[in-house]
Amino acid sequence: MLYLIGIFILTITRIKNNESTSKTYSTSSNKVPKASRKKHILSASAIYRFNCFDDFLNYVYVIRDLLDSSKSGPKKIAKNTSFYFYKGNYYLIFIDINSDCSNFKKIFSTITEFATFVSCSDLFGSKIYESGKPIFSNNALINCISLYKK
Repeated sequence: MLYLIGIFILTITRIKNNESTSKTYSTSSNKVPKASRKKHILSASAIYRFNCFDDFLNYVYVIRDLLDSSKSGPKKIAKNTSFYFYKGNYYLIFIDINSDCSNFKKIFSTITEFATFVSCSDLFGSKIYESGKPIFSNNALINCISLYKK
């Protein structure tokens, strides 16, 4: 019979040649160096797919108050927003997203009610730019908000 007394977990760490091997951490101290947390998102762009144009209009209608009340305004959410029709779906492309915008979390959590996150790949964005039909090639959110203000 085989009896297991305990579980052993081994961690192997590779140390680069230029790093000091004399730096050790005391086991008596429970302090472990914390990894720095970045406030910014990992990607500079994001692509969302809407099933129909009405879903996009409804999204803009909901966030227009957030964008108007934002200190930074709609131009500061992303450097550019584009809206394209491609293979039966509508795509909203955010380029150079600014995560420091005052209503950033609300705006990007609201979009999940109306659209599906597709990609943050520049390659897919380029494919949409080349093959898709532009509806708003620049400043899509600003242009749609201006439609509601008239």
